[in-house]
Amino acid sequence: MDIQLNRKIYRESDLDKDRIVIEHGPKISFLSNFNKLINFKINFWTRFLKLFPIITWLPQYLWKSYLKHDIICGLTSGILYIPQALAYSNLSNLPSVTGLYMGFFSPLIYMVTGSSKYLSLGAFSIVAIMIGSAIDSGLPTKVIASGSNITKTQANYIVATTLTFMVGALQFGFLSNLISNTVTHGFVFGAAVLVVTSQLSYITGVNFKRPENVSVSQFAETYISFFRNITNFNYVEFLISIFSVGLSLLLRYLSTKTQKRFKLPLPSELIVIIVSDSFSYGFDFETQFKVRIVGPIPSGFPGFSPPRFSIMGDLISHTIAIAIVSYGCSVSLAKGLAEKNNDKIYYNTELFSYGLCNFVSSFFHCFVSSASISRSVLQASLGKTQLSSVVSCLLVLMVILFAAPLFTPLPLSTLSAIIIVALLNIFKGVDHLKKLYQISLFEFSLWIVTVSVTVFFGITYGLMTGLLLSLFKIIWQIIRPTTSSMEEIQDTGIFKEEKYFNLSQRTRIKILQFKDPLVFINKERLVKIAVTSLKNLRFENPEQKSFLILDGKYWSIVDMEGCMAIIKILMISAAEDVTCMLSNLSEETYQFILRKLAIEKLTANIFPTTLDAVHYANNCIISETGVATYTSSENNLEIDP
Repeated sequence: MDIQLNRKIYRESDLDKDRIVIEHGPKISFLSNFNKLINFKINFWTRFLKLFPIITWLPQYLWKSYLKHDIICGLTSGILYIPQALAYSNLSNLPSVTGLYMGFFSPLIYMVTGSSKYLSLGAFSIVAIMIGSAIDSGLPTKVIASGSNITKTQANYIVATTLTFMVGALQFGFLSNLISNTVTHGFVFGAAVLVVTSQLSYITGVNFKRPENVSVSQFAETYISFFRNITNFNYVEFLISIFSVGLSLLLRYLSTKTQKRFKLPLPSELIVIIVSDSFSYGFDFETQFKVRIVGPIPSGFPGFSPPRFSIMGDLISHTIAIAIVSYGCSVSLAKGLAEKNNDKIYYNTELFSYGLCNFVSSFFHCFVSSASISRSVLQASLGKTQLSSVVSCLLVLMVILFAAPLFTPLPLSTLSAIIIVALLNIFKGVDHLKKLYQISLFEFSLWIVTVSVTVFFGITYGLMTGLLLSLFKIIWQIIRPTTSSMEEIQDTGIFKEEKYFNLSQRTRIKILQFKDPLVFINKERLVKIAVTSLKNLRFENPEQKSFLILDGKYWSIVDMEGCMAIIKILMISAAEDVTCMLSNLSEETYQFILRKLAIEKLTANIFPTTLDAVHYANNCIISETGVATYTSSENNLEIDP
């Protein structure tokens, strides 16, 4: 198919008759004020419904169709969560029951305030290791020194709950938008390496003391301590971990087979825990073989635990890092599930919900919650609504009230095995590195640096380094933007970069495309490149009219100094006797430049497309006798003799 277009040359001013005039300054009247009041009430109610979506979806709940699905989903999700709660609590240097508390409070709050039908909140391995890192920073010692009769466990709780309170109250989750996927993947991979390192003692059976305080050399010190104490080898713990990993992988494989038939996954982690717990209790692993176990788990709920304001200043860096990771992972997962199921989520609602979950749960001995990939995917495949969270919470409640002491003899090596198996998917993600290297060397290097800093310098440093490098790349691209010389593919009206196409160059028309926002930090670069082009045009055509076209397609932002740079180029072009034209401007940029030109009492040749500007220049060149006089009422270009 061919495209045929026969029209006159347009300037931006010729489109004024079709422009919508936006009046600045509202008309004040009783009617407008009344309408504002009505709109405020409507908007307030709409926003309130978005903050508490349960008000909308619960009255529309189809009890006969949905309830059985949500009950099955809730029971399955609860069964899957219990072993994860025990394992991730151990990862965070907190008592094992902590994860169970989270499995009760967070899903209930999210059910009321969350906009995703499928997201399942609770303990998450990467966030747990970050909580453990904050506890290892030495703050519990400061808490113990500041009070009387405070145990180490209580001090750890104070640090964790205060941190959770800050994450919920300060709402730093919006910062997750600043983190690229490359940085996120690199950080998560590095954190997974640290998780494995933290479980080294339990998974290998070598009893050694990890360095308690976070330092630059903690990763190296851990392995040095491991090899120094390798003679303290407990072969029973090692065999338990090998057995647990093998059984878990076998059950996962069988689950993929049975799920196709029964549509329900095998609770592999729970089966591993029950088997290991039973053997440990029956053969008295702790006494007979000195196997480290979970130990006493209290029944019932903890008392009210307010945050400790005196240590908040020390936790601000941990707060920002954990908020970015927990909120970023949760929002990404919620978006992915919504797109897959043709559903819709609200970003602001999600941030409010995550914040409220952490704020409330921080008073009940919980650490920062985040979305679980496995449980959320399960909820999307089996459940219909967030009502399934009620069922899973009731199951967790039964465990908290009655069954928690049953896990007392559970070997810690089994929990470590569950954690290692859960991280396998993260380590498999390294396969994408080859493609990343082929696509972008910078992104590949960014991934490597983020992983390295996370592993060798710590979680917070790794995340911040990745963030700063990403921002540096953006700032560098703006400071040193790409400027391309454009040419038309013969008689097509399509303009492409000269360096990528074999195009004949016009000697009297130069088209420059500045591929970034035009702001104060890069304005001088545009002026320098444009002035060089102006002088070259003048040198190559000393006795002939020449033209410079600035294509503003990528000027998404033009600030005051950027606008002054354009005016400076226009004035220099006039002095050099070269006609400078602007084309391809967005409406906002055009209006902004137009207002500035009016204030300076200047005019400029501004065209809606680069094709219009080129045809205008061609007509001027064809005349050879003078400057073209544009007449908008006719379909051609008149030339003054």
